[in-house]
Amino acid sequence: MTLSRRSFIRTLGGTGVVLAAGTVGLSQCDRMPAEAVSAWQGPDADLTDARERMLSWAILAPNPHNMQPWIADLRTPGVITLICDLSRLLPETDPFGRQIMIGLGAFLELLQMAAIEDSYRADVVYFPEGAYPEGKVGSRPFARVILTKAADAARDPLFVQIPARRTNRSPYAADRPVDSAHAAAISAAFDTSRRGNGTVTLRTDAEPVDRLRKIAIDAMQTELQTRRTHKESIDRLRVGASEISSHRDGISLHGPMF
Repeated sequence: MTLSRRSFIRTLGGTGVVLAAGTVGLSQCDRMPAEAVSAWQGPDADLTDARERMLSWAILAPNPHNMQPWIADLRTPGVITLICDLSRLLPETDPFGRQIMIGLGAFLELLQMAAIEDSYRADVVYFPEGAYPEGKVGSRPFARVILTKAADAARDPLFVQIPARRTNRSPYAADRPVDSAHAAAISAAFDTSRRGNGTVTLRTDAEPVDRLRKIAIDAMQTELQTRRTHKESIDRLRVGASEISSHRDGISLHGPMF
């Protein structure tokens, strides 16, 4: 069964009752359409397929321009095969698919967290049919998740934060240093939840911070001042409750000021 991506996560097989992620933008300017944020309430109580419960959490993953570029193949019992939806790439602002791949990785991370909550171990095979060509996202699966019952699996403490995630478009206070307790909490959360060999480093000294800030500002100005990249983002703006409700993807803008 292939379902409309405007209403559901696109799936192959399964019951097709997984909710769409919608968008969450500026906090409390006005109310988002209820149907656009319903997935943030967690899986429907009637879901009987554990894989669909896991996917209900995974679709809340941050991803570039909220394009939700994932397809889940559920036709093999106990397995979720994940494919990138090539119709939802960003060829101008993300020509090499780097941001899309980061979003797919976030989706996979949340899926693994949700599997543990449902007493499953999720073993991931990356690129089971071969890697993508360098610099190009392809039609082959980017991951195959094999699920095994594991009631004693250690839960990830960050799971409870999944529905709390929001896109914060408030002004960034560049003159306020990172609170030391906040920095310690970020490092502690990473150390507790990580499953690989990565590390997290927080830099607060002026030279690297100023240098990285300049790179970010210059990059944003280039994207906004180049017509083709700017237009790609404009085409994906969803302004107001009606557009947000009908599209369920893209960059949401809502509230009286808009």
